[in-house]
Amino acid sequence: MKLQIIFIIIAIIICIYSFINTNKVNKHNKIINLFESKYIYIVLFIIVIFTSIYKLGDIPSLINIDEAGMGYDAYCLSKYGVDRWTTRFPLYLRNFSSGQSIMLAYLVSLFIKLFDLNIITIRLPMVLFRIFSFIACYFLSKKFDNKIHRFIFLLLLAISPYFIINSRFGLDCNLLLHFMAISICLFIYSLDSKHKNLMLLLSGICFGLTFYTYILSLIICSITIFLFIIYSLYIKKINIKNVIVFLIPIFIFIIPYILLYLVNTGVINEINGIVSIPKLYPFRSNEISLKNIVNNLYIFKSLLTYDKEEVLLYMSSCIKYGTLYYFSIPFVIIGFIYLIKDLYYIIKLKKFDIKFYIFSWLIAVIICMLIIENPNINKSNAIFIPLVYLCSLGIIKIIKNNYSIFYIIMILYITSFISFLNYLFYNYNYDNNSWFSSCDYSLALKYIDNNYSNRKYIHLELIDKNKAEYIYLALHYKLNPYENDVIPYNISDNDRYFIDDKIYDFNVKDIDTNQIYILRSQWLIDRIKNSNYIYKCKKIENYYVLIT
Repeated sequence: MKLQIIFIIIAIIICIYSFINTNKVNKHNKIINLFESKYIYIVLFIIVIFTSIYKLGDIPSLINIDEAGMGYDAYCLSKYGVDRWTTRFPLYLRNFSSGQSIMLAYLVSLFIKLFDLNIITIRLPMVLFRIFSFIACYFLSKKFDNKIHRFIFLLLLAISPYFIINSRFGLDCNLLLHFMAISICLFIYSLDSKHKNLMLLLSGICFGLTFYTYILSLIICSITIFLFIIYSLYIKKINIKNVIVFLIPIFIFIIPYILLYLVNTGVINEINGIVSIPKLYPFRSNEISLKNIVNNLYIFKSLLTYDKEEVLLYMSSCIKYGTLYYFSIPFVIIGFIYLIKDLYYIIKLKKFDIKFYIFSWLIAVIICMLIIENPNINKSNAIFIPLVYLCSLGIIKIIKNNYSIFYIIMILYITSFISFLNYLFYNYNYDNNSWFSSCDYSLALKYIDNNYSNRKYIHLELIDKNKAEYIYLALHYKLNPYENDVIPYNISDNDRYFIDDKIYDFNVKDIDTNQIYILRSQWLIDRIKNSNYIYKCKKIENYYVLIT
């Protein structure tokens, strides 16, 4: 953290110096020649692959609870064609009753069929789509005016903490970033393509698929698509016929969401067939309001630092390094100022420029984050490629008068990257071993497997409302969803569970001396200590393993 503070100071000094020193210095031919070489981009591609797959099954060491829920649903889909609630091929997952997007679960189910269920198969699709989106951004960067800008943009995509951490666990919403990059790349290339309608059709299909990566994509993609169409018509890059071709697949893919809304507002009944549309508890359509704007302004700080309420989660942000490294903040601000300045002339001259499309992408996410309840970095994931663009644009504007500054900035980034990798691969798991307290449940299961494998079954402690630890049991033992005896009895009332064909509430007097229990409440442990039972108790992080 001290290193980052020093680098922030250096970055601010660089920014001030670059604007004070207006005497242009000749460009360094060595720098220009470096970016003519294809090998520098091959190196960046290798960095992307390495930082995504190295120790993928070990870092992070724990499975996040939503990751576990998605993984178990994917397992059920791959083997039984249903989710954990025995809903046949749902178009939206219930998860812990309030919903989860389906795209990642269906992708993971394909890898489970090929390689079985394990932590790597749960995370592998995210790795692959980080690689795919990096390739898409490589082609997008070919539309940049400056080759050094192109290199800096791709370098930041390869080495920034956000993209590396994002690709290392299976959180469904994070796919939105990658699908949008691919969709937007196809759209931009379609504008000058000889096969414009075909490319627009492919872009429309990709945008349509993007809707199934994360529910907020309905807002983000709709705004983005609207701005893309309006400006592309304005500069006469497309016509009405092209727009129709582009929108047809988008409207087709949005129909199931219309049905989902009708089901969950009581207009029609649940749809159960070859494909199902379930009812969610609760249906969170009321989380969108203009009243949220003032309360949500903190998101501008969080995007470049870390989530104020999720400091200890370490899922997509990192308090030690931020999302794009803390010293990137002044570069992003400068990049945004120049982007707005350039947009005035671009729009006035009716010019095709990728800057407008990046701005549309950026503003769409910002609008969404301002009107929803409790925005955070995970919900905002689609914004990080535009933020990297702003950062790289800011750096280009800073070094234009003195290319010697380029070397200093690269030293800052490479030093930070090496420091971050050392932290990630050697300290990350130990710095905060518990993103959510329930993640430690999987450690308790591993302890039992290693020491009491002859004991077959485990009961849960069922005291707290909305407990979701049952998912670790279901995932760990690959339970059959049709025979699963740890799924909540009523998905709208998670404080009671269906166990052994009856509703079950845990009480000390109910202890079975042939079972192993995983408990969390200290007061319950104290009650057991005062009872007449003979037991052994082992504390595993936030849980107690009780062997009777």
